[in-house]
Amino acid sequence: MPLRFSLREHKYYAAYNPDYTFSKQTATILRQTTPNPSLGFGWIFIAVPRAWLHGKYLRWNWQGGGSYVEAVHTVLIYDGEYVRSNDADFPDGSDIPVKGAGLLQTLASRTTTFGPLTDDVQANVAGGNQAKCTIMFRLSDGYLAQNFWQQIDWFQINTGAGGAGNLYSEEFTDSVHMERTGTTGDYGYISDGVVAAPPSVSTKAATSISGTGATLNGRIDEAEPLCDERGFDWGTSPGVYPNSWTETGSFGVGDFSHPITGLAPDTRHYFRAKAHNSEGWAYGSELSFITTAEAVFFLVAEDEPPLRPHSIYTDLVNLPDPVRLGLTIRVYNYDDVTLYMRVDAYNASWTFSTVDLGSLGSGSSAYYHLDQWGQRAKPASAVTEPITVRLRAYTDAGYTNLKWTYTRIVTVVMIKSDDGSWTQDVLNNFDDGTVQGWAAAGVSNMAGGYPTIAVVTDYVLSIPNSCKLTQRPALECTLGSSRLYKSFTTADRSQVYAIADVRCRAVKTPNPENWLAYIQAWRAGVTFLQCGYFTGTEVADRIPGDRWLRVVFPLPRNQSVEVSLVLGVRHCRSQDGIMWLDDFRIISKD
Repeated sequence: MPLRFSLREHKYYAAYNPDYTFSKQTATILRQTTPNPSLGFGWIFIAVPRAWLHGKYLRWNWQGGGSYVEAVHTVLIYDGEYVRSNDADFPDGSDIPVKGAGLLQTLASRTTTFGPLTDDVQANVAGGNQAKCTIMFRLSDGYLAQNFWQQIDWFQINTGAGGAGNLYSEEFTDSVHMERTGTTGDYGYISDGVVAAPPSVSTKAATSISGTGATLNGRIDEAEPLCDERGFDWGTSPGVYPNSWTETGSFGVGDFSHPITGLAPDTRHYFRAKAHNSEGWAYGSELSFITTAEAVFFLVAEDEPPLRPHSIYTDLVNLPDPVRLGLTIRVYNYDDVTLYMRVDAYNASWTFSTVDLGSLGSGSSAYYHLDQWGQRAKPASAVTEPITVRLRAYTDAGYTNLKWTYTRIVTVVMIKSDDGSWTQDVLNNFDDGTVQGWAAAGVSNMAGGYPTIAVVTDYVLSIPNSCKLTQRPALECTLGSSRLYKSFTTADRSQVYAIADVRCRAVKTPNPENWLAYIQAWRAGVTFLQCGYFTGTEVADRIPGDRWLRVVFPLPRNQSVEVSLVLGVRHCRSQDGIMWLDDFRIISKD
């Protein structure tokens, strides 16, 4: 760790020039002098890592000159790093500003003439909160009619008293280098020493964040001696790191990174950088990131025969790999006997599970939400793919006697909004602390005072904020619904899409009497898209509340249109339903 003693005069009394000079009294003695008729402060100081300094012994030989008690010689440790060239650190007419916890320790104080003598004091800087602290020799001149001076012969940092375990020794054999002169705030430096110490490390923001991985970044800021190991710690709770990665080698100052995988999606992860040399480990500050949500596509459930042809839209940006597809379907039984329904689907790029839906009575219908039903490798570019959805009806519970088969084509349209062809016309991420023009309204069965809208930080996709809708029904054990809405004027372009990332929750879930019934997207007051459904008794139609869901739908060109995101929740015992919205976008292109 390099150490350089800084020199600075300080115009503490606004009406007087401090007029300090810094010189070599002998080949190994550094002196600061304030002449008659000057007033002010002079500082000789170094900044060192606070955690490293704590408990070390500071030992120095010094001497002071002055016939009056206004000549005050002090050795101090302040929290934070003071910079000789920064005038804000040494303001005209006032004392140095407080950084962190301010003054941590007064090591020594003398007045008038003294010495030469040696002081040896153990540093106690545990009360600080800054990464570095500053050791300062100060000469205070508070009397116009006298010349005062202070000089230092040598300075040491040791692990024990009496010079034992020397880590650093400054003999002041270098010349004084003044970088600014002729002012009331002259400054310069003397010497460039090196002390063996643990490295200084910074944690940098994570990049390449996906649903299951991220790249952790850090930097070694100081490495003297060189580092022999560096790495990262991470976990899902603040200050708790069950996971660690390191690499060995010879590392100096510079950036380093490491990709991690196997993370839980839609989860905040905490991490820190670290590095090691012969003096020990050092750690950067803790940072965090949120893995992206597992997103699904939605298919509208309509009051018409099952599996009508539809297009399903999504944006590939920040979707996980693999991409997952979920469908909400309504199945009808027009036969005169009970049938047992089975659904599957096929496309060369996709893998689907076969789902047995169970029995369906004659003349009845039912809704089913097929959560994360199919998946495919995330494509590198935009793609449109037809998927054949097949419904098969059997007359027996063992699914052996096939009565009929019904198929429909569902077209999956995956756009890629960052491929350079799209223009982002609207971005509402609520990070300015406002709801950015969105409003809340009840749709059905809302209690007085509900719904409410607020900017929050509890669930977010883009730090720090999201928009939160909270609803409560007027009647218990029934369906309540409300919406977030906002009007937009769309671009006069051939393709315009709305992209909304939402997350929902029924408070006290999994209480069997409270569940998320559905999410709808309205376009100009008409339901365009729906996930989930509410029949009053069915559990299979619930929508997932454990992840962010992506809702993408086309908008008409060159029109003023109101977009609504509707939440339906089956409530009991006056519990709340909640929907979070983040990163709402409207994009367009020709």
